[in-house]
Amino acid sequence: MVNGSSGGRMNTKIDMNKVKYNKRFNYTKHVFFDENALDCEGTKFQIIKFKDGVQENQHYHTKTTEIFLTLYGLGIININGTMNECDAGSIVLCEVGDIHSFKALGDWTIAVFKTNETKDDIVWMRK
Repeated sequence: MVNGSSGGRMNTKIDMNKVKYNKRFNYTKHVFFDENALDCEGTKFQIIKFKDGVQENQHYHTKTTEIFLTLYGLGIININGTMNECDAGSIVLCEVGDIHSFKALGDWTIAVFKTNETKDDIVWMRK
């Protein structure tokens, strides 16, 4: 189900200033479409916001593929040692097993599309 809707197809403009973001790890996120709304198990579309200077430690997923699209700001997505500098419009594919991390170079907002996500799929390289 789409958060904030009654389900079904959603075709509306969202006031992004009124969206409620929830704290997770060291960032905030809002799930717009979950697997129920998308009718596809393990699939999710969310927006994540990082504050300036925030870093997320290296990790990988055992089953999940992720696509990251920068909406606003500047950040670095490190995938398997390759530093991808991302500004608005940058899109990065992170496949199963890719070791990745994030660093915000200013306030940074990204859209994330996930497939095949399962519980306990994340493996942290260090805490």
